[in-house]
Amino acid sequence: MDVNVNLNMNKALKPIEKLINAVKDGIGAFYEPYRIRALSKACADAMNTLGEAKSKNPNLNVNLNLKDLNISSDEYIEIIQRTGNRVLYQEVTRQINLETIADDACDEIRNKEIISDKKVSRDWIIRFFNQAGDITNRDMQKIWGKILAGEVAEPSTFSFRTLDVLHSMSTDEAKLFQKLSNMVFNNEFIIKSDVLNKFGINYNDILILDDCGLLNSSGLITVNINTLINPNNLMVLHCKNYAIVSGKSDNKKATIEVYPLTTAGKELHSIIDTSTIDINYLINVKNELNAHFNYDLKIYPIQSEGSNGVVLGTEPIN
Repeated sequence: MDVNVNLNMNKALKPIEKLINAVKDGIGAFYEPYRIRALSKACADAMNTLGEAKSKNPNLNVNLNLKDLNISSDEYIEIIQRTGNRVLYQEVTRQINLETIADDACDEIRNKEIISDKKVSRDWIIRFFNQAGDITNRDMQKIWGKILAGEVAEPSTFSFRTLDVLHSMSTDEAKLFQKLSNMVFNNEFIIKSDVLNKFGINYNDILILDDCGLLNSSGLITVNINTLINPNNLMVLHCKNYAIVSGKSDNKKATIEVYPLTTAGKELHSIIDTSTIDINYLINVKNELNAHFNYDLKIYPIQSEGSNGVVLGTEPIN
């Protein structure tokens, strides 16, 4: 019994240990930032020089020339102190942000069933922590934590471009993408349709997310929708845990215009919580496709999805 317990503990600790090893360079380096040490040394040298001069002559007023800026010794000392306070505040804030994100990643990675033995790229870790330190919004920090956990679990899951895109996003833009993620089909695109307007997404929203680098707003890209499930059912589209299915066996094809997600959009969509899908949205999409392509579509719940294909519920929900 003791052996089994130890083995289970080791298995549970493995992802945590890998996470710690991956981020120690990023987190650890921020405990004694080089630029703070360098700045402190320069400030100390300057103040020692001024201090020695002032001790010999208390009434001495030393003027310093920094390029085109002339300031007195007393002013210079005050500027150094304010600079030190500012840099210290910034770095302490960054450290708190990084440790909070690392804690979120730790909580997230506990739920990962498969942890790759592949080492996370040092370049990726450095890029991640350079950008993540700026994030103070709690909701955004949780997203960064999920990305860190996902990359540690399976390196090369998230690209440099995705980090850049996320770093440039505002909280409002992230919330908009969260809303739109509930309308993504096949994990790849959003259907160009008037249905979007009915559910609070207008073309300006599409343009905003295009500008963020999350999707293509041209609307000129098309996809064919007909994936064979079995001889009697064609899965036309799937959205999270639902599939829009044709009951016909004639393998009818249809081409629809879409707004495709970019690589960064797909990678971020994979970690967005889409548990609040509005079934009414799917019903509206289904009805529009039925009317446009003369389909006989129904919506089924997806019970499971794996290497053996998709298993649907026995009864349609609409």
